[in-house]
Formats: sequence, C-alpha cells, structure tokens
Amino acid sequence: MEIATKRWIQLTHDGGRCDFPSWSPDGRTSSMPTPQTAKQPHKIMTMLADGTQKRALTGPGADMPNWSWK
Repeated sequence: MEIATKRWIQLTHDGGRCDFPSWSPDGRTSSMPTPQTAKQPHKIMTMLADGTQKRALTGPGADMPNWSWK
C-alpha cells in the first residue's frame, strides 16, 4: 500500500500468486516463494519494494522465506 494515497499497488504481475511475502528489516526488499505446480516446486524470489529487480535466491524446493536479525 502506498502510504500517502492509501492506494494498493500490485508488485507481482506474472507467475501466479506469490503468497506469504517477507519484508526485509529496512523495508526495501521483499522475498516470497513462487507458486508450486505439479511440474515445478516453489523457489524463493526477491525483489525491491517497487517490484523491480526480481530474481531467484534459491533453486526449486526451497522453504518459506524469513529474514534473519543476526
């Protein structure tokens, strides 16, 4: 949600649902598992808060994302 306008902004537009996002402590990066299908297990993706620079962090079969505070 854009705070100033209280308007929802969709960050993902391809690859199906990206449920359970996890935001970095500084709020600049989000990570989420990609949808799992019968042919491909999910993997963890990351992108900047504006939806750009999307990239895979793991290969297929990774667990849920969670930021470490250490």
